[in-house]
Amino acid sequence: MSTFTLTVNVASADLIALKQAGYNLCIAKKVNNTYNTVWRGGRPVRFLARNTFQWTSSYQVFGTQTFSDGALVVAATETPQIQFGQTALLDTDGSMHNPTGSPDTSGTFSVDNEYAAMNIGVNGYLSGAFSPIFVTPDALVTGNVSLTPVETILVWFDSQHVTSTIIATSVSNTIEVDYTGGFSSRSVTYASAPGQPGTGAWTLDGQLRLASTYNPTTNLFAVQRPSAGLLAKIGQLLNAASTNPSGVPTGLGASPTDNTAFTATITFDDANTVNSFAAYAQSARPHGLSTWDVSAQGSAVVVQLAISEEDAQPDLQDATRKIPYKFLSILHGWTGAQYKTLTFAVPGAHGAYRV
Repeated sequence: MSTFTLTVNVASADLIALKQAGYNLCIAKKVNNTYNTVWRGGRPVRFLARNTFQWTSSYQVFGTQTFSDGALVVAATETPQIQFGQTALLDTDGSMHNPTGSPDTSGTFSVDNEYAAMNIGVNGYLSGAFSPIFVTPDALVTGNVSLTPVETILVWFDSQHVTSTIIATSVSNTIEVDYTGGFSSRSVTYASAPGQPGTGAWTLDGQLRLASTYNPTTNLFAVQRPSAGLLAKIGQLLNAASTNPSGVPTGLGASPTDNTAFTATITFDDANTVNSFAAYAQSARPHGLSTWDVSAQGSAVVVQLAISEEDAQPDLQDATRKIPYKFLSILHGWTGAQYKTLTFAVPGAHGAYRV
Protein backbone atom coordinates (compact mmCIF):
# COMPACT_ATOMS: atom_id res chain seq x y z
CA MET A 1 0.00 0.00 0.00
CA SER A 2 1.41 3.40 -1.01
CA THR A 3 2.36 6.01 1.56
CA PHE A 4 1.75 9.66 0.71
CA THR A 5 3.55 12.62 2.27
CA LEU A 6 2.63 16.29 2.36
CA THR A 7 5.00 18.90 3.77
CA VAL A 8 3.52 22.31 4.59
CA ASN A 9 6.10 25.04 5.14
CA VAL A 10 5.17 28.32 6.79
CA ALA A 11 7.34 31.40 6.44
CA SER A 12 9.05 31.95 9.79
CA ALA A 13 8.09 35.61 9.80
CA ASP A 14 4.41 34.63 9.54
CA LEU A 15 4.35 31.89 12.15
CA ILE A 16 3.78 34.03 15.23
CA ALA A 17 1.38 36.42 13.47
CA LEU A 18 -0.80 33.53 12.24
CA LYS A 19 -0.94 31.96 15.70
CA GLN A 20 -1.65 35.26 17.46
CA ALA A 21 -4.51 35.86 15.04
CA GLY A 22 -5.96 32.45 15.97
CA TYR A 23 -5.39 30.65 12.69
CA ASN A 24 -5.25 26.87 12.35
CA LEU A 25 -3.52 24.89 9.63
CA CYS A 26 -6.22 22.72 8.06
CA ILE A 27 -6.25 19.92 5.51
CA ALA A 28 -9.12 18.00 3.93
CA LYS A 29 -9.28 15.03 1.56
CA LYS A 30 -11.52 14.77 -1.48
CA VAL A 31 -14.28 12.13 -1.40
CA ASN A 32 -17.03 11.85 -4.02
CA ASN A 33 -15.41 14.82 -5.76
CA THR A 34 -15.88 17.23 -2.85
CA TYR A 35 -14.29 18.43 0.40
CA ASN A 36 -16.67 18.73 3.35
CA THR A 37 -14.84 17.60 6.50
CA VAL A 38 -11.59 18.79 8.10
CA TRP A 39 -9.19 15.86 8.25
CA ARG A 40 -6.69 17.66 10.46
CA GLY A 41 -6.82 21.19 11.79
CA GLY A 42 -5.75 23.14 14.85
CA ARG A 43 -6.28 21.66 18.27
CA PRO A 44 -4.68 19.51 19.58
CA VAL A 45 -2.00 19.69 16.85
CA ARG A 46 -0.26 23.06 16.54
CA PHE A 47 1.50 23.99 13.33
CA LEU A 48 5.18 24.82 13.08
CA ALA A 49 7.44 26.23 10.39
CA ARG A 50 7.62 22.76 8.81
CA ASN A 51 4.67 20.37 9.08
CA THR A 52 4.66 16.82 7.69
CA PHE A 53 1.55 14.71 7.13
CA GLN A 54 1.67 11.05 6.06
CA TRP A 55 -1.20 8.77 5.12
CA THR A 56 -2.12 5.59 3.30
CA SER A 57 -5.25 4.62 1.38
CA SER A 58 -6.78 3.04 4.49
CA TYR A 59 -10.41 3.77 5.33
CA GLN A 60 -13.22 3.08 7.78
CA VAL A 61 -16.97 3.65 7.35
CA PHE A 62 -19.56 4.60 9.94
CA GLY A 63 -23.04 5.98 10.43
CA THR A 64 -23.57 9.38 12.01
CA GLN A 65 -26.43 11.74 12.69
CA THR A 66 -24.11 14.71 12.39
CA PHE A 67 -24.16 16.99 9.38
CA SER A 68 -24.49 20.69 9.98
CA ASP A 69 -22.17 23.60 9.27
CA GLY A 70 -19.27 23.64 11.72
CA ALA A 71 -20.48 20.58 13.67
CA LEU A 72 -18.03 18.07 15.12
CA VAL A 73 -18.46 14.71 13.38
CA VAL A 74 -19.12 11.87 15.84
CA ALA A 75 -19.60 8.24 14.77
CA ALA A 76 -22.86 6.72 16.02
CA THR A 77 -22.02 3.17 14.92
CA GLU A 78 -19.07 0.81 14.75
CA THR A 79 -16.24 1.91 12.42
CA PRO A 80 -15.03 -1.18 10.51
CA GLN A 81 -12.10 -0.86 8.14
CA ILE A 82 -13.02 -1.27 4.48
CA GLN A 83 -11.22 -1.79 1.17
CA PHE A 84 -12.08 -0.81 -2.40
CA GLY A 85 -14.65 -3.18 -3.90
CA GLN A 86 -16.21 -4.09 -0.54
CA THR A 87 -19.62 -3.29 0.96
CA ALA A 88 -20.45 -2.79 4.65
CA LEU A 89 -23.99 -3.44 5.93
CA LEU A 90 -25.74 -1.08 8.33
CA ASP A 91 -28.43 -3.44 9.59
CA THR A 92 -31.96 -2.80 10.85
CA ASP A 93 -30.69 -2.52 14.44
CA GLY A 94 -28.21 0.22 13.51
CA SER A 95 -25.09 -1.97 13.70
CA MET A 96 -22.36 -1.47 11.08
CA HIS A 97 -21.06 -4.93 10.06
CA ASN A 98 -17.60 -5.82 8.82
CA PRO A 99 -17.50 -5.45 5.04
CA THR A 100 -17.91 -8.30 2.59
CA GLY A 101 -16.77 -8.80 -0.97
CA SER A 102 -13.42 -9.19 -2.67
CA PRO A 103 -11.08 -6.17 -2.57
CA ASP A 104 -10.28 -4.66 -5.96
CA THR A 105 -8.69 -1.57 -7.51
CA SER A 106 -11.92 0.23 -8.40
CA GLY A 107 -11.25 3.09 -5.97
CA THR A 108 -14.80 2.80 -4.60
CA PHE A 109 -16.43 1.05 -1.65
CA SER A 110 -20.02 1.24 -0.39
CA VAL A 111 -22.42 1.03 2.53
CA ASP A 112 -25.79 -0.72 2.32
CA ASN A 113 -28.19 0.96 4.76
CA GLU A 114 -31.11 -1.15 6.05
CA TYR A 115 -31.56 0.90 9.23
CA ALA A 116 -33.24 4.29 8.74
CA ALA A 117 -32.27 7.84 7.86
CA MET A 118 -28.54 8.05 8.53
CA ASN A 119 -25.59 10.07 7.22
CA ILE A 120 -22.71 7.85 6.14
CA GLY A 121 -19.17 8.87 7.03
CA VAL A 122 -15.64 7.88 6.03
CA ASN A 123 -12.51 7.92 8.20
CA GLY A 124 -9.06 8.24 6.65
CA TYR A 125 -5.77 7.14 8.20
CA LEU A 126 -3.47 10.11 8.78
CA SER A 127 -0.22 10.25 10.76
CA GLY A 128 -1.04 7.18 12.87
CA ALA A 129 -4.76 7.63 13.51
CA PHE A 130 -8.15 7.48 11.78
CA SER A 131 -10.31 10.62 11.64
CA PRO A 132 -13.29 11.73 9.52
CA ILE A 133 -12.70 12.91 5.96
CA PHE A 134 -16.27 12.91 4.62
CA VAL A 135 -19.92 12.74 5.60
CA THR A 136 -22.78 12.42 3.12
CA PRO A 137 -24.62 15.77 3.21
CA ASP A 138 -28.01 14.08 2.96
CA ALA A 139 -29.16 11.32 5.28
CA LEU A 140 -29.61 8.05 3.40
CA VAL A 141 -33.03 6.64 4.26
CA THR A 142 -32.32 3.13 2.95
CA GLY A 143 -30.27 1.76 0.11
CA ASN A 144 -26.68 1.77 -1.08
CA VAL A 145 -24.24 4.68 -1.12
CA SER A 146 -20.98 4.55 -3.07
CA LEU A 147 -17.92 6.30 -1.64
CA THR A 148 -14.88 7.24 -3.73
CA PRO A 149 -11.89 8.81 -1.96
CA VAL A 150 -9.37 10.62 -4.17
CA GLU A 151 -5.71 11.29 -3.40
CA THR A 152 -6.16 15.05 -3.58
CA ILE A 153 -5.72 17.31 -0.57
CA LEU A 154 -6.99 20.81 0.22
CA VAL A 155 -4.75 22.96 2.46
CA TRP A 156 -5.60 26.30 4.08
CA PHE A 157 -5.46 28.44 7.22
CA ASP A 158 -8.51 29.71 9.07
CA SER A 159 -9.65 30.55 12.58
CA GLN A 160 -12.84 28.50 12.90
CA HIS A 161 -12.23 24.91 11.76
CA VAL A 162 -10.59 22.12 13.76
CA THR A 163 -10.13 18.38 13.22
CA SER A 164 -13.36 16.45 12.41
CA THR A 165 -15.57 19.50 11.82
CA ILE A 166 -17.88 19.95 8.87
CA ILE A 167 -16.55 22.75 6.64
CA ALA A 168 -19.01 25.47 7.47
CA THR A 169 -18.46 28.22 4.95
CA SER A 170 -16.27 29.10 2.01
CA VAL A 171 -12.58 28.83 2.89
CA SER A 172 -10.11 31.24 1.35
CA ASN A 173 -6.41 31.13 0.51
CA THR A 174 -6.54 27.42 -0.24
CA ILE A 175 -4.25 25.29 -2.36
CA GLU A 176 -5.26 21.96 -3.85
CA VAL A 177 -2.50 19.33 -3.91
CA ASP A 178 -3.05 16.50 -6.40
CA TYR A 179 -1.31 13.11 -5.97
CA THR A 180 -3.21 11.29 -8.71
CA GLY A 181 -0.49 11.76 -11.33
CA GLY A 182 1.84 9.30 -9.63
CA PHE A 183 3.12 11.63 -6.90
CA SER A 184 3.89 10.20 -3.48
CA SER A 185 5.48 13.26 -1.84
CA ARG A 186 4.74 16.95 -2.38
CA SER A 187 5.66 20.18 -0.64
CA VAL A 188 3.86 23.51 -0.35
CA THR A 189 5.01 26.82 1.14
CA TYR A 190 2.73 29.55 2.46
CA ALA A 191 3.44 33.23 3.01
CA SER A 192 1.02 35.88 4.28
CA ALA A 193 0.57 39.27 2.69
CA PRO A 194 2.53 41.89 4.65
CA GLY A 195 0.51 42.81 7.75
CA GLN A 196 -2.35 40.47 6.82
CA PRO A 197 -1.95 37.04 8.43
CA GLY A 198 -4.24 34.52 6.80
CA THR A 199 -4.25 36.35 3.46
CA GLY A 200 -1.47 34.91 1.38
CA ALA A 201 -0.25 32.75 -1.47
CA TRP A 202 1.42 29.39 -2.04
CA THR A 203 4.06 27.55 -3.96
CA LEU A 204 3.71 23.86 -4.85
CA ASP A 205 6.96 21.94 -5.39
CA GLY A 206 8.69 25.26 -6.08
CA GLN A 207 6.07 26.52 -8.55
CA LEU A 208 3.93 29.55 -7.77
CA ARG A 209 0.24 28.73 -7.34
CA LEU A 210 -2.55 31.26 -7.06
CA ALA A 211 -4.59 30.83 -3.88
CA SER A 212 -8.28 30.06 -4.32
CA THR A 213 -11.49 30.36 -2.34
CA TYR A 214 -13.33 27.04 -2.06
CA ASN A 215 -17.11 26.94 -1.65
CA PRO A 216 -18.24 23.57 -0.21
CA THR A 217 -21.86 24.23 -1.19
CA THR A 218 -21.20 24.76 -4.89
CA ASN A 219 -17.97 22.71 -4.92
CA LEU A 220 -16.30 25.48 -6.95
CA PHE A 221 -12.99 27.34 -6.69
CA ALA A 222 -12.47 31.06 -7.33
CA VAL A 223 -8.90 32.23 -7.94
CA GLN A 224 -7.72 35.10 -5.71
CA ARG A 225 -5.52 37.99 -6.79
CA PRO A 226 -2.17 38.27 -4.99
CA SER A 227 -0.77 41.73 -4.34
CA ALA A 228 2.58 42.81 -5.73
CA GLY A 229 3.90 43.04 -2.17
CA LEU A 230 2.90 39.45 -1.46
CA LEU A 231 4.56 38.20 -4.64
CA ALA A 232 7.72 40.04 -3.68
CA LYS A 233 7.66 38.51 -0.21
CA ILE A 234 7.30 34.97 -1.55
CA GLY A 235 10.15 35.50 -3.96
CA GLN A 236 12.43 36.88 -1.26
CA LEU A 237 11.63 34.04 1.13
CA LEU A 238 12.19 31.25 -1.38
CA ASN A 239 15.07 32.64 -3.36
CA ALA A 240 17.08 35.09 -1.27
CA ALA A 241 20.06 32.76 -1.13
CA SER A 242 19.65 31.06 -4.50
CA THR A 243 20.91 31.80 -8.00
CA ASN A 244 19.21 31.31 -11.31
CA PRO A 245 20.27 27.85 -12.57
CA SER A 246 19.57 28.80 -16.20
CA GLY A 247 22.25 31.47 -16.20
CA VAL A 248 19.70 34.12 -17.15
CA PRO A 249 20.31 37.20 -14.97
CA THR A 250 17.58 37.88 -12.42
CA GLY A 251 15.37 40.61 -13.81
CA LEU A 252 16.61 40.05 -17.37
CA GLY A 253 15.90 43.13 -19.41
CA ALA A 254 15.81 46.75 -18.32
CA SER A 255 14.17 47.40 -14.99
CA PRO A 256 11.01 49.43 -15.27
CA THR A 257 11.44 53.13 -14.76
CA ASP A 258 7.83 54.21 -14.25
CA ASN A 259 5.38 53.48 -11.47
CA THR A 260 3.22 50.99 -13.32
CA ALA A 261 5.59 48.78 -15.37
CA PHE A 262 6.72 45.26 -14.55
CA THR A 263 9.10 42.81 -16.20
CA ALA A 264 8.32 39.10 -15.92
CA THR A 265 10.99 36.55 -16.88
CA ILE A 266 10.08 32.89 -17.12
CA THR A 267 12.58 30.16 -17.97
CA PHE A 268 12.14 26.66 -19.41
CA ASP A 269 14.30 23.61 -20.04
CA ASP A 270 14.30 23.70 -23.83
CA ALA A 271 14.06 26.13 -26.74
CA ASN A 272 10.91 24.56 -28.19
CA THR A 273 9.00 25.25 -24.97
CA VAL A 274 10.40 28.80 -24.86
CA ASN A 275 9.09 29.47 -28.36
CA SER A 276 5.75 27.80 -27.63
CA PHE A 277 5.19 29.86 -24.49
CA ALA A 278 6.23 33.07 -26.26
CA ALA A 279 3.66 32.41 -29.00
CA TYR A 280 1.03 31.54 -26.41
CA ALA A 281 1.72 34.72 -24.42
CA GLN A 282 1.56 36.88 -27.56
CA SER A 283 -1.88 35.50 -28.41
CA ALA A 284 -3.20 35.72 -24.84
CA ARG A 285 -2.55 39.42 -24.15
CA PRO A 286 -4.74 40.59 -21.22
CA HIS A 287 -7.05 43.56 -21.51
CA GLY A 288 -6.20 46.89 -19.90
CA LEU A 289 -2.46 47.00 -20.58
CA SER A 290 -0.64 49.70 -22.50
CA THR A 291 2.44 47.48 -22.83
CA TRP A 292 2.61 43.72 -23.42
CA ASP A 293 6.00 43.12 -24.99
CA VAL A 294 6.90 39.42 -25.32
CA SER A 295 10.34 38.24 -26.44
CA ALA A 296 12.25 34.93 -26.38
CA GLN A 297 15.79 35.36 -25.02
CA GLY A 298 17.77 32.14 -24.81
CA SER A 299 16.13 29.84 -22.26
CA ALA A 300 13.75 32.59 -21.11
CA VAL A 301 10.64 34.42 -22.21
CA VAL A 302 10.65 38.06 -21.10
CA VAL A 303 7.37 39.96 -20.85
CA GLN A 304 7.31 43.68 -20.15
CA LEU A 305 3.88 44.90 -19.12
CA ALA A 306 2.36 48.18 -17.98
CA ILE A 307 -1.10 49.42 -17.16
CA SER A 308 -2.91 51.80 -19.47
CA GLU A 309 -3.50 55.35 -18.26
CA GLU A 310 -7.26 54.84 -18.50
CA ASP A 311 -7.21 51.76 -16.28
CA ALA A 312 -4.84 53.47 -13.84
CA GLN A 313 -7.56 55.93 -12.88
CA PRO A 314 -8.81 56.77 -10.32
CA ASP A 315 -6.71 54.51 -8.07
CA LEU A 316 -3.19 54.11 -9.41
CA GLN A 317 -2.06 51.93 -6.49
CA ASP A 318 -4.93 49.48 -6.93
CA ALA A 319 -4.40 49.33 -10.69
CA THR A 320 -0.71 48.65 -10.20
CA ARG A 321 -1.43 45.75 -7.84
CA LYS A 322 -3.40 44.07 -10.62
CA ILE A 323 -0.48 44.01 -13.08
CA PRO A 324 1.27 40.85 -11.80
CA TYR A 325 -2.14 39.17 -11.54
CA LYS A 326 -2.71 39.84 -15.24
CA PHE A 327 0.47 37.94 -16.07
CA LEU A 328 -0.27 35.16 -13.59
CA SER A 329 -3.76 34.67 -15.02
CA ILE A 330 -2.14 34.02 -18.40
CA LEU A 331 0.39 31.66 -16.83
CA HIS A 332 -2.48 29.88 -15.03
CA GLY A 333 -3.93 28.97 -18.44
CA TRP A 334 -0.67 27.55 -19.83
CA THR A 335 -0.97 23.80 -20.35
CA GLY A 336 2.55 23.11 -21.61
CA ALA A 337 5.68 22.06 -19.73
CA GLN A 338 6.34 23.44 -16.24
CA TYR A 339 8.58 26.47 -16.00
CA LYS A 340 11.89 26.40 -14.12
CA THR A 341 11.93 29.91 -12.67
CA LEU A 342 9.65 32.94 -12.69
CA THR A 343 11.11 36.37 -11.96
CA PHE A 344 9.37 39.73 -11.53
CA ALA A 345 11.11 43.08 -11.64
CA VAL A 346 8.92 45.31 -9.48
CA PRO A 347 8.44 49.04 -10.00
CA GLY A 348 10.47 50.97 -7.46
CA ALA A 349 12.18 47.84 -6.12
CA HIS A 350 15.91 47.32 -6.01
CA GLY A 351 16.61 44.33 -8.24
CA ALA A 352 13.99 41.65 -8.80
CA TYR A 353 12.39 38.74 -7.07
CA ARG A 354 11.92 35.19 -8.23
CA VAL A 355 8.89 33.04 -7.44
